[in-house]
Amino acid sequence: MSYAVQKIYRFDNFTIDPVRRKLQRGDQRVQLPAKAFDLLVVMLENNGRLIEREELFQLLWPGQIVEESNLAVNVSALRKALGLLSRKAVPSWARGELLVEWANAKKKQT
Repeated sequence: MSYAVQKIYRFDNFTIDPVRRKLQRGDQRVQLPAKAFDLLVVMLENNGRLIEREELFQLLWPGQIVEESNLAVNVSALRKALGLLSRKAVPSWARGELLVEWANAKKKQT
C-alpha cells in the first residue's frame, strides 16, 4: 500500500505514521508484520465505517486470491501488538465484515 498524503494517527498512547510505516507506543517502536500494519491503517482510515470482506481483501491483497485465515493471522498480530487495548480496538472478524470503531482515533495531517 502506498500513501500520497502524510497522515499521522494518534489514539490512546499510540502514534501511527503510514508513510514511514511506523507504529509507536509512547517512545517505543512497536513491530508489526507488513500486512498487520496495512490492516491497522485501513481500519484507521475507515474509522466508524463497515468494511465488507471483499473490499478489505482488495485493499490488503489487490488482485490476489487469499484465504480468510490470512486475515485472522493479521488481526491476531495486531491484537498482540496493541496489548490490552486490543479488545476494544481490534474487532473480531465475523460474517465477512469488519466494523471499525475507534471513537478516540484522531487523524492529523502534516
